[in-house]
Amino acid sequence: MLRNVAVVVVNGFLPFEFGTICEVFGIDRADDGLPSYDFAVVAGEPPPLRAHNDFTIQPSAGLERLEEADLIALPAVGDERLRRCADSERRDPAFGEDLLAALRRAVDRGARVLSVCSGAFILGEAGLLDGRRCTTHWRSAEALARRYPAAKVDRRPGRLRQRDRPAPSLPRLARHHPQRLPPPLPRRPRQHHPPLTPPSSHPPPPLTPPSSHPPPPVE
Repeated sequence: MLRNVAVVVVNGFLPFEFGTICEVFGIDRADDGLPSYDFAVVAGEPPPLRAHNDFTIQPSAGLERLEEADLIALPAVGDERLRRCADSERRDPAFGEDLLAALRRAVDRGARVLSVCSGAFILGEAGLLDGRRCTTHWRSAEALARRYPAAKVDRRPGRLRQRDRPAPSLPRLARHHPQRLPPPLPRRPRQHHPPLTPPSSHPPPPLTPPSSHPPPPVE
């Protein structure tokens, strides 16, 4: 059962894809009937780690945290970092060997790995795409296939794959197979608040004018 999730961040990560993973797995929605996860942000390289948009984060967890993760997620990386991976003539890894070895150990013990868009290049550097069907952002699909020829890269844009079959979209399921849709989320009980007391229609009492008589003398 999926309980323990780690997202690995490297220099040049893209905030949107990183934030999506944090939104899905890092927020406790047990009150809505959804599972909760032991979630951690892991530094895949020595911190602080700089985003593609030029801000830094300081994850508190290191690569040792991956040893207990059921799922390891890899966000996309920016173009500058991607160019190092896309160079088909380059033979040295574009990412640290410590990170790549940790990913290989995780897969060997049965953990799942997940990449978002160009995060697939990190899996490719670790050799985890060899012989497997995979894809990435359509702009980088050709580069992924050139860099990792042993991977079975699906270059067709806009294609989601599920067990080597096109994954059905939600609109198509809703039209043709509504019984296969997931049940709706339970609604939170609506909180009833007492009505606000309307303001009084009576004008406030007039202020008492100050006395025109002088104060008595002090003896």
